[in-house]
Amino acid sequence: MKIKANIIELYRYVKFRISVLKNYLHDWFNWKGASPRLDEILWISPKSITGFILIGKTYHLSNRGTIRSGDWDLEVRPLKERERLDILTRMFQEGKGSDPERQLRDFLSRQGFSKKQCNFWVDHAWHLYESIMKHGFILKKVAFIEKFFRDKSSVRVAITRSGDFVWVGSHHRMAAALALQLEKMPVKVMWRHYEWQSKRRDFYNSIRKGEISSEDISHPDLKVFSRII
Repeated sequence: MKIKANIIELYRYVKFRISVLKNYLHDWFNWKGASPRLDEILWISPKSITGFILIGKTYHLSNRGTIRSGDWDLEVRPLKERERLDILTRMFQEGKGSDPERQLRDFLSRQGFSKKQCNFWVDHAWHLYESIMKHGFILKKVAFIEKFFRDKSSVRVAITRSGDFVWVGSHHRMAAALALQLEKMPVKVMWRHYEWQSKRRDFYNSIRKGEISSEDISHPDLKVFSRII
């Protein structure tokens, strides 16, 4: 049974990563130079995260790119309402053996984790927090082909039609950045709203025509185009 479970998990993982590749190619075909880069990491302030959205409502393996239309960005909710993230943030702030740590164990237990698994994930959370506290975020460099099959160690976000950043994943890293009150943290944009991507394309074309200088660039998602100035 364990071997079968591992095979199923591997199948799902490979299926997801192949979808990442298909989405990347789809974006490049439709948006050319303004398309999101596969290895693109943005550095933003944790305070610029306006809230969160539930991945299940918007993210699926459509293989139609990472640009999403619709009103998903109108369903942003406060970070405090994300129970696990809120517990982790308070746990890092209050220290080991604190009440939030016990709350995290209870939360994981309610999710069906065994006592051994709960202990593992609590230890993992503290290990990651202490690593970020001592060394900051460590971004691993990977070969080009590996970029299709693994993510860098960053917080996962989406960008709304108005250009706001919303959190979509990586509880531990987001909680650590909030608890440590970091000025900047690395994020990987999982998807963008279609209207924002259209503005992004227009901005890219304006830069190519020389209508915009580097001094006019302030949004982190637009600063990536400074490479063509």
